[in-house]
Amino acid sequence: MPSLQRFVTATAATAVALLGALGAVRADEHNHVYAAGDELIAWANTVGPYQNTQEVYDYFSLPFCHGHQVSKHKHETLGEALLGMDLQNLGLGLRFNVSVPDAAPMCTATLTAPQVAQFRSAILNGYRYQLFLDDLPVWGWVGQTDAIPDLMVGLGPDSTRPSLDAQPDEELVDDAVDMPAAPTTDKDVKSAAAENDSHAATDARYPASAPTRAKLRQAGDPATARAFLYTHMAFSISYNHDRIIHINLTNANPVLLDTNLGATGYQSIDFTYAVHFELTTIPFRNRFDKYLDSSFFEHRVHWLSILNAFTLVVLLVGLVVVILTRALRRDFARYDNQDIYDLDRDFDDYGWKQVHADVFRAPTRLAMFSALLGSGTQLGLLALLSLLYSMADSAYKESADQVTAAIFIYALTSGVGGFVSTGYFTKYGGRQWVHQALLSASFLPVTSCTGFMIINFVAISFHSSRAIAFTSILSLAAIFVFLVVPLTLLGSILGRHYLGGGGSATVGLGNGFGGLSVTSPIVTSSLMSLPGVGPAGFPCRVNPIPRPIPERSWHTHPVILSLAGGILPFASIFIELYFVVTSFFGYKIYYVYGFGLLALVLLAITTACCSIVVVYFLLNAEDHRWHWISFTASGSTALYIFFYTTYYYYSHTRMHGVLQFTFYFGYTTIACFAAFILLGTIGHFAASKFVHRIYANVKID
Repeated sequence: MPSLQRFVTATAATAVALLGALGAVRADEHNHVYAAGDELIAWANTVGPYQNTQEVYDYFSLPFCHGHQVSKHKHETLGEALLGMDLQNLGLGLRFNVSVPDAAPMCTATLTAPQVAQFRSAILNGYRYQLFLDDLPVWGWVGQTDAIPDLMVGLGPDSTRPSLDAQPDEELVDDAVDMPAAPTTDKDVKSAAAENDSHAATDARYPASAPTRAKLRQAGDPATARAFLYTHMAFSISYNHDRIIHINLTNANPVLLDTNLGATGYQSIDFTYAVHFELTTIPFRNRFDKYLDSSFFEHRVHWLSILNAFTLVVLLVGLVVVILTRALRRDFARYDNQDIYDLDRDFDDYGWKQVHADVFRAPTRLAMFSALLGSGTQLGLLALLSLLYSMADSAYKESADQVTAAIFIYALTSGVGGFVSTGYFTKYGGRQWVHQALLSASFLPVTSCTGFMIINFVAISFHSSRAIAFTSILSLAAIFVFLVVPLTLLGSILGRHYLGGGGSATVGLGNGFGGLSVTSPIVTSSLMSLPGVGPAGFPCRVNPIPRPIPERSWHTHPVILSLAGGILPFASIFIELYFVVTSFFGYKIYYVYGFGLLALVLLAITTACCSIVVVYFLLNAEDHRWHWISFTASGSTALYIFFYTTYYYYSHTRMHGVLQFTFYFGYTTIACFAAFILLGTIGHFAASKFVHRIYANVKID
């Protein structure tokens, strides 16, 4: 009994201790609830040039010093790892609602000549750094200079960096956001210089002090310019009760970097910080509003672009319905009035009915085509569910959370991709459905990972923080092996039985036929022409020998039709594309997911209509090869998207260098390839529905 009593007492004491520990850690940056005196960690993320948005490096790649607190890393989600967010504690030892007086010592850096040169190069190239406090990002400049490289002067109004030539109605970022944005006119520069001439402090919105900004046009040679390193961080933290709402960072106390240290000399620099807390009435749910540029994304041009796309879709759908309905009625009437005993009808007849015995012939490269359709279906679900996920909560979704959600949405929808791919493959007579399932599971991951590997190799060679760690690659590989492959196989089994009829088209025919593989188009067509052997769901049988394709005019050539099919879909989204590209490669945060969802729906409808028209023209020219044409005609929109992003790179940005060039065109190429697959899938399924409908209603002799 005493032993039992001691056990109960010890258990109760342990439970009390655990509850006390849980209560002690109740307030932290995970639930964003703090009590007075709770630890508030300032996380250092990246540093990089302002004009190259994707060129970022670890904060401590520059010879900054740590604070007096123990340094540690924060690496929570897969999305953060893939975005290169390796957060490190600055070691400031901040406390919630505990202000720190001005010039509190943070650390002392002893800089050698190479380290001074490193800071100097960063300052002359307009480097800035990013910090996180309570998951709120803040930006600050490394330093200022009395001369600035040519890359930092005369930037266009559509650039994502400061512009001295921008007009007042062409501001790049909201003034309320502590992100870099220079004065918009020369008058603003002079007034800012007069206003701030009495002190050298500058905040994260300006690349140099006010007197310096007024003289940027007459800047001297950067090689002989003086570089000043900011040594003071002043944090202004607004809070509402027990939650942090806003954080502002101001840089001050510029110290001249000495370039005459010699081989054995050094320069000692003291870094300081200050913290000021102030009350605010802004609710916690609105704390990210200052980062969202509503004047940019909710501009009337954006609304007009959506209205224009909607009008285009209504007109296009109306034209397709009216014109094709009249044309098809005329065709049906002509075919129905023909005398079946007229021996000359084959010479006088023309149009899409003539290819009824070939229109459902299996497309060439059936396995690859089926894999594309499965991947496109999966990408469509990914785009739709990702947008719905971002719209589900009114709170701002961080990029890392969206990346993590997209990865798992893609993995969990792999079964749908396998269902569509293998079902389509077996429907057209394919037999090696297991190989098809593996091809469907690996096609998009392998092709996209090839592009990411090239980008990652360049990032590693430049020591960029964008380089993906090996552990993150292992995590992605584990998701592929344990989620994507099994779900794809499961979906393939279901698709084989529900869409492909369980492979009944080739039951009992062995692994070959006449020395050829059963998946050969000739053998497949022969099998489909046999009574009772053709796949279910097709209104017409397929002849063993393909019908010759007659000569056609230039406007019905497959290449012309493919290029023309993507023009109207691109016209419906090119303005929305500007906002998306500006967000991804600039400093805007895309948050109008309702616009994005509406643009996606309008794009899908436009693509479907254009694909139907293209296929009708192709079949009227008595060309039965509509499968690939419907896919490429719809996917050609991605080609115009790539042309636009190329134009954007050279006209709207000042990006330069191998790293930035590789990141920009690497990501845009991968995105355009995904758009090609997605839109091609939409166009093909729309055209397939149209082809099945017209041939099911025509009288076949």
